[in-house]
Amino acid sequence: MTACLLTTQQRSGPNSSISKFLTTNPYPLSYQYIIKSHDIEKDSYEILVQFGGIRRTNRISDELKSNFKWLENNGWSKILKLSEKLIEARKQGPVFENIIIEREACLLVQNLKGIGPKQSRNLWQALGFPGPCPWLIFDLDPNGCLKEILWPKQAEKEMFGGNNGGKGKI
Repeated sequence: MTACLLTTQQRSGPNSSISKFLTTNPYPLSYQYIIKSHDIEKDSYEILVQFGGIRRTNRISDELKSNFKWLENNGWSKILKLSEKLIEARKQGPVFENIIIEREACLLVQNLKGIGPKQSRNLWQALGFPGPCPWLIFDLDPNGCLKEILWPKQAEKEMFGGNNGGKGKI
């Protein structure tokens, strides 16, 4: 999640500050560090600023605080439940109904502050799920039947920028 936040609006190539930060060992913003912090926003801000070369440190530290709170308030269980559904779906091979699960997974992690459509795909891929949130999206009716195929620009507008609060529809 932190990598998704850090790579937004900032270069993250092999020689970048972001890449160097993300490959620091031990990782400065590990989950173990965050759960011990008494002030996640302040502590993460200080780590990011001290490392240097990282933009949006105020925003990222605020997003980390909000996201940790969401994860600890039942977010983990929701993500784990969807992870299990994705694992089972992958065992079946390519099945049309799995698109609903993949869309649900991407929309769920968009509850995390600073995580949009692109980052949601990257986050699930980083967690080891290749292919959730395809850019070619099938629009289904309430019974799960194909209504139409939404091509990339249309799909992005339909799911993330329409009149539905930016949360898409399932």
